[in-house]
Amino acid sequence: MEQNGIGLSEILLASMIGLFALAMGIVLIFVIHQRRMVAKDLQQKQLEHHYQKQLLKAIIESQEKERNRIAHDLHDEIGVLLTTSRLYFNQLSYGKAEEHLQQVSNKMNGLFDEMMFNIRRISHDLRPVILENLGLIEAVESLSEKLNEAGIQFQFVHQLTIEVNKDAELILYRIIQELIGNTLKHAKASYIFLQMEAQQERFYLTYKDDGIGFEPGKTKNGLGMKSIESRLNLLDGKMKIIIPEKGIHLLMEMDTHKLISYEP
Repeated sequence: MEQNGIGLSEILLASMIGLFALAMGIVLIFVIHQRRMVAKDLQQKQLEHHYQKQLLKAIIESQEKERNRIAHDLHDEIGVLLTTSRLYFNQLSYGKAEEHLQQVSNKMNGLFDEMMFNIRRISHDLRPVILENLGLIEAVESLSEKLNEAGIQFQFVHQLTIEVNKDAELILYRIIQELIGNTLKHAKASYIFLQMEAQQERFYLTYKDDGIGFEPGKTKNGLGMKSIESRLNLLDGKMKIIIPEKGIHLLMEMDTHKLISYEP
C-alpha cells in the first residue's frame, strides 16, 4: 500500500510539475509573442514615420523647386524687361527729336506688352485660368486637346457627380500634370488613358500609358512619384501600382467627402 501510495504521490507530483511547466511554457510563449508584436508594431511605426518624413521632404522639395522656378522667371524675364524699360525711359527727355521719342515710346510699349504677357504666363502656371474659370473637367480636356495636337493620343473618361472643392481641384490637376509630365519625359508613350469616377464615398482616378513602363521599387522613390504621393496624402488618398505587360497602370483612391470639403 505504501508503495502504491508513494507511486501515486510521485505521479501526482510529476503531473503537477508537468502542468506547471506547461503553464510556464504557455506564459513564456505569450510573453515572446507579445514582445514580437510590440517590436513589429514599433518597426511599423518607424517605417510610417520614415514614410511621412519622405512625403514631407517631397512636399518641401517640390515647393522649393516651384519657388526657385518663379524666382528665376521673375529675375530673368520680368527683371530684364524692367531694367531695359528704365534705360529707354531715361532717353525720354526734352530736346530730343520727335521721331526719336516716338521710337523709344514704341519700344517701351512693346516691353510693357511683353511684361504683361510673362506675368500672365507665370500667374497661369500658379493657378491655370481655365481651371479657375471653368473647372477641372474643362482644364483636363484642354490638356487632352494639346496632347492630341502634339501627336499623343489622350483618352479622357469622366463620371463626376460631385462638385469638387477649388483647392482640391488644383491638387488633382497638379497630380494629372505630374503624371503626364512623367509619361512625356520617360515613357516614350503614344497613348494615355485617364479616367475619373466619383461614387458616394470614394473617388477613383485611373491613369495608363503604353510606354516602356518602370520598376515600382525604383521609380516610386523618385521626386515625381513622391510629389504625387504627397499631394494624394493631402486628400487622404492612396495609390496602387499595377504592372501591365506594357506601360504603366496607376489606380488612385480618395475620400469623396475630402474632395468636397477640403481645407488647406
